[in-house]
Amino acid sequence: MNRSLSRTLLTLCLFELLAEPASAHVSGPDFDGDHYVGFSDFVLFAGAFGSTQARFDLTNDGRVDFQDFVAFARDFGKVVREEGETTMVVTPSTFESLQRYVFNENCISSSCHTTSTAAGGLSLEPDVAYENLVDRASQNPTAFENRMKRVVPGAPDQSFLIKKLTGSGVGYGDPMPRGSSLSGVQIDAVRTWIAAGAPRQGVVEGMPDLSSLAIKRVFEPPSPPERGIQIHLEPFAVEPGKEREIFSAMRLGATEDLMVNKIEIAQPEGSHHFIIYKADDEEARKLPPGLREFNPATPLQNLGIFSRRFIIGTQTPYTLLEFPEGVVIPMPANAVYELNSHFVNTSGANTLVGEVYINFHTIPADEVKHVTKPIFVNYLGLAIPPGQTVTSGRSWTLDRDINLLLLSSHMHRHGRQFDIFLGENRIYRSLDWADPKTLLFDPPLQVKAGEKVRFECTHENDDKPFTIRFGFTAENDEMCIMLGYYY
Repeated sequence: MNRSLSRTLLTLCLFELLAEPASAHVSGPDFDGDHYVGFSDFVLFAGAFGSTQARFDLTNDGRVDFQDFVAFARDFGKVVREEGETTMVVTPSTFESLQRYVFNENCISSSCHTTSTAAGGLSLEPDVAYENLVDRASQNPTAFENRMKRVVPGAPDQSFLIKKLTGSGVGYGDPMPRGSSLSGVQIDAVRTWIAAGAPRQGVVEGMPDLSSLAIKRVFEPPSPPERGIQIHLEPFAVEPGKEREIFSAMRLGATEDLMVNKIEIAQPEGSHHFIIYKADDEEARKLPPGLREFNPATPLQNLGIFSRRFIIGTQTPYTLLEFPEGVVIPMPANAVYELNSHFVNTSGANTLVGEVYINFHTIPADEVKHVTKPIFVNYLGLAIPPGQTVTSGRSWTLDRDINLLLLSSHMHRHGRQFDIFLGENRIYRSLDWADPKTLLFDPPLQVKAGEKVRFECTHENDDKPFTIRFGFTAENDEMCIMLGYYY
């Protein structure tokens, strides 16, 4: 029996065995150390099934087999005391269930609602989530103007949380969680809790059983394009409380140059950014294959990034960039490309696994009408003293007429506002550093030679005892980058 089939049988058997009488043992089924025998422990156990690893040999017979699985299944869903014995879980309050099965699993990530990032001014970590939700004003500009609160006890339809989960309301931004959606059962649970007065303690009558949805979402790569190629940045681990930035140099493996009209990027939650660069010929000869750690304390390595040609970048779990008909990014088949991925694991006690899939959709060379060029313009002179809010930026003056296709931006967590002006007219504004606005011009915006494009970033240093400057860490440094495409 192969391991894949074994894991399938384990999964099918698990739910049949859960109903059997409990029997405590001291070998310890809490493999991830969180004092709860849950699905993450099952994943670890399934990975060791068929081996001789002593950690997972619950029956001490020298092999991890079906008898160990029976022992594990009987403790599934129980808490673990320090001595290794298990006891039945006390029924949690309704809000505790929402915290565990909705907020913890879907909302706490590096680019969302942790205490350190607090997208939209909201942290949903367990010790502060209730106070930050119930009877608290939303910081979304439209909702704030309308005096909406995140949770209005007894009034789910007046609660901004429901608006964000269902994607209803003009000016309220993208629905959350970003890049995915809650199940109908989860949304119904949140609505039922709010309708019952949003209590912190006690069990609300009529609540759906969220524990049946406790299986964590597994990242699934997109299908390869019908025309084009798919490349993959191999998985890498990020320990709890850490951030990790890596580079990987690679060739596309194509036999002819690619005329790329559409790019899809898919990655798990937790990404601070992902960028594809094209290395110049001289640098390409020096780049070693495989994953390389990025060290933000090495100035020469940092400066080398800006000599590469920017291809595409994103911060979100799923990105789709599609140009108008006949407009392409040319990607030479013999070139070396640098994949740069930065993940931050600021929540939970589990290791985060980062990886990225990229689909390059192509068109035939004889269908190409225009070749795009990227915009990747930095302002490096950032200086935000403690307790101050600073607006700074730079201008980009054109030496020829262009057609502007797309604009976007990049800042870190102290970024509050990003504006782009053409002459005296503002043509772009983004108020969310974690999910910056992408503005597509259709038809393209014509910009004449000599016209000035200026971008400005507003940063607020509300928690650091030092002046924040340009840098590469997500926690202590900032950036101010204008992104886009033109031809």
